[in-house]
Amino acid sequence: GITLLNAHTRSSPAFDILERATTPDVRYTSFGYEPLTRVMTLSAVAKTDRAFAEQLVGFRQNPNIEKVEFDNMQLSKDKTVSFSIELTLKENVIPKIGTNNSQNP
Repeated sequence: GITLLNAHTRSSPAFDILERATTPDVRYTSFGYEPLTRVMTLSAVAKTDRAFAEQLVGFRQNPNIEKVEFDNMQLSKDKTVSFSIELTLKENVIPKIGTNNSQNP
């Protein structure tokens, strides 16, 4: 089986990609990652509709992300935008579970 530490180690690159791809005006309220399908599932809040649009563009231009799908976009009275998004990472961005990508000297 996969230990918790091993699972965390495998998902760390997903967090790194997300951190580098996120604009300052977006925060995440939930995160999920499915290694077999390479899909990150996120719920997020953008400070403005412009921040939401900039975030979508950033994801779509990211070389590590193969596919971007969003839904459940809601504009609140305080002008923040809540949304859900699925990001499919490109093949080989994150080592597959059960493979050993470390190299021995």
